[in-house]
Parts: sequence; structure tokens; C-alpha cells
Amino acid sequence: MWVLMAGAVVAVVGMGAVLVGSAVVARHRATAAADLAALAAAVRAVEGAMPAAPRRGSPRRTPQS
Repeated sequence: MWVLMAGAVVAVVGMGAVLVGSAVVARHRATAAADLAALAAAVRAVEGAMPAAPRRGSPRRTPQS
């Protein structure tokens, strides 16, 4: 009987480790995505890309082709 209990404890601890590990991986992925988004925004700001929504009343810029 105690062998079953020990096996159950090992299984629960193992599942807990898997859940914590997946949460850590998800956090790292979210951080990396935010960093890449910030870098992309910085590149667009340096290049002078058109704004997503022009201000009201300002003339609309069209891309040069």
C-alpha cells in the first residue's frame, strides 16, 4: 500500500514540475516577444515609417513608389 502512495507522490511532484516549467517557458517567450516588438518599433521610428493613423486634419501621406 505504501508503494502506491509513494508512486502517487512522485507523480504529483512530477506534474507540478512540468507545470512550473511550462509557465517559465511561456514567460520567457512573452518577454522575448515584447523585446522583439520594441526593437521593431525602434527600427520603424529611426527609418521614419508612416504613422499607423494620421492625425485628424493633417494631410495624408502616401508612400513614394
